[in-house]
Amino acid sequence: MTPTHPIGSTMPLDQSVPFATDTATLAIFDPEVLRHRLGESPDWWCEDNLSEVPEVRDGRISLLHLRHDSSYEVRVTDGELTCDERDYAAHNVRDLGLEVTSGSVFVGPGECIPSATPLEEADVRRGALIQVPHGQYSVDAYGLFYAASKKFWKQDLSDLDMELAPCDFVVVLRSRAGDIAAPN
Repeated sequence: MTPTHPIGSTMPLDQSVPFATDTATLAIFDPEVLRHRLGESPDWWCEDNLSEVPEVRDGRISLLHLRHDSSYEVRVTDGELTCDERDYAAHNVRDLGLEVTSGSVFVGPGECIPSATPLEEADVRRGALIQVPHGQYSVDAYGLFYAASKKFWKQDLSDLDMELAPCDFVVVLRSRAGDIAAPN
């Protein structure tokens, strides 16, 4: 894995993470923060409303419902949205939380959330483990809808040009002080 440049360093955090999910959930968490969940049932976090999960409610991890099981790509950054991302941001969830104690954050499918066993290498390969300095973070997530734009289609309009198309989601991490707002 290529190391990322963490928040607060001279290089910005900007990493794209492809992943596939069969729980329609994007999970963002420090594995160390969920160590207390080892030995739990694999579905301990499955709530109709993900904001009811104690660690989400307390701003320690972020879980995002994606509406569909599918393959996605998410860009994780501590910077701003690009012009195209701003133009095509159709949905957003703001002020989720993230607590980082180990310096590593998993970004990937919800089914990799630790339960009976810790996060394993096979789980990490289904998403990515990125370096983020210790601290408390605010997480803003944006869903992008660009498929209707001819800008990202091949010249013959037969298929999307994935070289040009932005990611499906952008997650922006910002250092935070104090409590997070309770998610809706």
